[in-house]
Amino acid sequence: MFDPELLKGFISDSLEMLDEVEPHIVQLQREFEEKGVINRDTLNEIFRLFHSLKGASAFLGLENINKVMHEAENLLGALREGRIKISAKHVEAILLGCDFIRKVLPELQEKETDKEFEGESQRVIEELRKSLMEPSEKVQEEIPLSEVPKDEDISERVSITQKKVKTDIRVDLDKLNELNDLVGELVIAETMVVRNPDLKGYRFENFEKAAHQLHRIISSLQDLAMSLRMVPIGGLFRRMIRVAYDTARRSGKEVELILKGEETEVDKTVIEAISDPLVHLVRNAVDHGIEPPMERERLGKPRKGLIELEARHEGGEVLISVRDDGKGLDKEAILKKAREKGLIQPGAVIPDEEVFQLIFLPGFSTAKSVTEISGRGVGMDVVKSRVEELRGWVEVKSAPGEGTSFILHFPLTLAIIDGLLVKVNGHIYVLPLYAVKELFPLDLKDITFLPGGKKVIKRHGKLHPVVSLRELLGIREKERNEGEILVLLEQKGKELCLGVDEVLGQRDTVIKPLPKRLGRITGISGCSILEDGGVCLIIDVQGILERVGSGNFQHSKGGGEIC
Repeated sequence: MFDPELLKGFISDSLEMLDEVEPHIVQLQREFEEKGVINRDTLNEIFRLFHSLKGASAFLGLENINKVMHEAENLLGALREGRIKISAKHVEAILLGCDFIRKVLPELQEKETDKEFEGESQRVIEELRKSLMEPSEKVQEEIPLSEVPKDEDISERVSITQKKVKTDIRVDLDKLNELNDLVGELVIAETMVVRNPDLKGYRFENFEKAAHQLHRIISSLQDLAMSLRMVPIGGLFRRMIRVAYDTARRSGKEVELILKGEETEVDKTVIEAISDPLVHLVRNAVDHGIEPPMERERLGKPRKGLIELEARHEGGEVLISVRDDGKGLDKEAILKKAREKGLIQPGAVIPDEEVFQLIFLPGFSTAKSVTEISGRGVGMDVVKSRVEELRGWVEVKSAPGEGTSFILHFPLTLAIIDGLLVKVNGHIYVLPLYAVKELFPLDLKDITFLPGGKKVIKRHGKLHPVVSLRELLGIREKERNEGEILVLLEQKGKELCLGVDEVLGQRDTVIKPLPKRLGRITGISGCSILEDGGVCLIIDVQGILERVGSGNFQHSKGGGEIC
């Protein structure tokens, strides 16, 4: 019996290998279709990865995985030697082998064997053999047979990516989460010591020096702990190549997927959480966005549609976008469906960005028919809810005949943010600093009252809505407005002046989830611990922008107000 850690490493390395090899397989066929010859480097890389997986599975006694990889090697060997010309049948057979491995790997952690998959492995092997026997012309340009990888020693076979083993160490994500929690507690403890109310009015030079040194060390530790969770998004993006390929074949489309910003580092938790939403957006882009080849030609577009995946850092956010050059969202069809469902009143004029947000409602779909890929209206709501669970939001842009963009916005860090502490009616609240543009005192003579009682203020040549945080929180008692300070907030391209009683300053804010018994509260993203041990609420700026004018924040269950 081998070490369970060895098996765990094999599973992890194999999944990484599959993420790496599948885009190579799809690229191999695309390059052959465009240039008429097989890219030798790409083929050799696929062969190397499969050979490594075959050797590692043999060492661990995983016979069915080993047999499938051996048969895939036979097919790849025929391609390497130029005996057959690559076709869609060959690609599908090799990808079928990859799918088999993906299905088996999660089961190995408990069962430590792949014996129960013997029947399924035999079916995959038959498909691989059948594709090898398909009549095929020889490749016009012979590919020199480069040296076949030799059997590695045990350490190389167990770890597919030997270079990484030499320089990296694999750490369980739960341990990283625990480390981040402990760093967060350390930040809170530092604040409670340095800003202890008992020290108010006293000045100790040596204490201040020690406190400054402590803050410097904790800040460095905090940055390091956060960086440990950050990984390049390229691995997730490359998985989408297979998704786009499979969806295009099923829907009869021709699609090219372009990846940008693969080196952008994103929190590991975000990458795991958005994998399924990204799959749905890419499938939708192919199935609903990109037109069929004949229709694109009729419209003067290239037969092959373009889908672009991009990741980048912007301000305090990570932006992940999915763009296509297809037909765009049908605004009139969305409005018609919304009126049928009673979501909007007949004749109501709604901005485009609000119309496009309707597609995220559960069960909302304008598809004329249901396919195996999409059309039931169960997916876009999952995309939005999953993004919002990570304190993010989804922006939609679309133009008829030009395409659609879905832009996912996430905070750069999920555990600790720079916060602006404000006080309202004696209670302290936190505003995310990345959303704060400006602070200035309220002057009543600058306020303009609109019909319906809404207030606006002119600032830098623009009119901004004005609302008091106490009103949004449902606090009944009123104090003098002259004492209010306005905080100019901006997010999602919208701006709002929020009135608060007092601004206390900037602090590192450790985000804690709200107790589950409270349910989800729109406009509140979490809570934090103050230096005196008290609890303060963290304001969700996006929730405020969506709820402005409603008068309170509603619980997702039970109703009620925060006071």
